[in-house]
Amino acid sequence: MHRKIKYLHWAGFLFVAAAGSLLHFLYEYSGQNPLAAFISPVNESTWEHLKLLFFPYLVFLFVERLLLRNTYPRFFTAHLLSLLAGLCAIPILFYTYTGILGKNYLAADIAVFLISAGLSCFLSLRLLTNSPFQRKGTERGEWISCALLAALFLFFVYASFFPPDLALFQPPA
Repeated sequence: MHRKIKYLHWAGFLFVAAAGSLLHFLYEYSGQNPLAAFISPVNESTWEHLKLLFFPYLVFLFVERLLLRNTYPRFFTAHLLSLLAGLCAIPILFYTYTGILGKNYLAADIAVFLISAGLSCFLSLRLLTNSPFQRKGTERGEWISCALLAALFLFFVYASFFPPDLALFQPPA
């Protein structure tokens, strides 16, 4: 079974990387369609670029769930933690390298995205196949993880149209 999940996570990483790259251009190429704004960046803020990881990873998560069914007892918890790690890695890596170099570079931005996508995909693989994490979890814990994923989804949509007045949500000057 671990062989199957390894292949799924490699495929998931490739999907997240490809879909995230394509999503970067969706809003602009759609003529700034409000429906595209739900899942793709509407400006160059760091927050909006988190969508490049969040939405493709969410698709990967649900496809994997359909394929694996109930094989892994803490499935949603593992994926929530992994997704949060990747989402945190993007601003940490971006602001660290731009702080050191004084400006951003496209190649480095792409590397930040790929590193963060890899972190999310392979951390979830590690958590799902790690013996202590495979122990039967509580159903409540899985529901809480699903609720947090849903809340994060709703906040991404909300912040696209009503971004908080914080630097993370503002396009660079």
